[in-house]
Amino acid sequence: MAGNDVFPAGLARRYRPIDVLGRGGMGVVFEAEDTRLRRRVAVKVLSAVGASLPHEMQRRFVAEAIALARIRHRGVVGIHDSGFDTLSGTPYLVMEMLDGADLSVLGAGGALSVPAACWIAAETLDALDSAHKSGVLHRDVKPGNIRVGRTGHVILYDFGLAVVTEQPRSTRGDDRLIGTPQYMAPERIEGLTPVEATDLYGVGACMHFMLTGRPPFESDPEEFGDLVLRAARGIPSLGSRGVPHLPDGLIAAVDALCARDFRDRPTDAGTAAALLRRWAAGGKELVGQLITRHLLHGAPEPAPPPEAPEYDWYEVDVTDAPVRPLPDARPWGSPPPAPDEEPGHCPRDTTPARSR
Repeated sequence: MAGNDVFPAGLARRYRPIDVLGRGGMGVVFEAEDTRLRRRVAVKVLSAVGASLPHEMQRRFVAEAIALARIRHRGVVGIHDSGFDTLSGTPYLVMEMLDGADLSVLGAGGALSVPAACWIAAETLDALDSAHKSGVLHRDVKPGNIRVGRTGHVILYDFGLAVVTEQPRSTRGDDRLIGTPQYMAPERIEGLTPVEATDLYGVGACMHFMLTGRPPFESDPEEFGDLVLRAARGIPSLGSRGVPHLPDGLIAAVDALCARDFRDRPTDAGTAAALLRRWAAGGKELVGQLITRHLLHGAPEPAPPPEAPEYDWYEVDVTDAPVRPLPDARPWGSPPPAPDEEPGHCPRDTTPARSR
């Protein structure tokens, strides 16, 4: 571990730190041993403590624990404990230890097969369906937050930006837009309130990544403002990205997930998962083989590609404008409203924050 990765002293009475699994601008995730129950766990802590800990970061950290505790599903990372270190006051989460590799790592080696991509997407959608039925929106679905295990099982994790839908807006903290533009739905970039279909867009964007081996938008990492403007217009059709031999119907299914208007996306995550399973036969086995090859070769996890920059743990604000409510949803596939009834999705004239 690096010298600046300090494991909270109070937690160390029970959890023995072993290694660092990941770090960001505000926090660190440790692999640790639970000495009481004799099992490996992941311990997520904020690196800022005391007076240096922003209230919003602390609130978001607590919100992640509450969101995870509401969900019981094989495809969502399990939480064991949360709280504040008794000596330093550092907020922490203790979660199940995940094996395998992130989808961002597996996809960095090139496009996945159709069955493998559809299996991963369908399993992610099943996890989201459970989260949504538990009243939780993830709001940050992307390859770096999807873990693929040794046997091909798929786990959705990092609920750091999640919200509980039944929670009053006045208690959710600030309304800044935070996330990764490559996988952020247009309505989020425009400052609209997220809905379940907002998470489905992220899965569709991940399908682009898996089937092409490239992020949804290929751009200069220094041109962050241009990336945000392109993302606000929505992802172009999968059929325009030069992927050969895709089965009939798959392009339309992915395009529906990535529809610019949230009301044109599938009605719920369960419906979308069932649709993608049409092409997922044998996908779990193929994904398991892919993970086995990755682990056997011992390849180090590559850095994120330059066209898909990763930001600090809580990433960047793409606007500080107030959030507007979304108009009422219409059933998937129903005709759009007349032009004078269209709620409007014009991106605001704002200058996005640059990556840090």
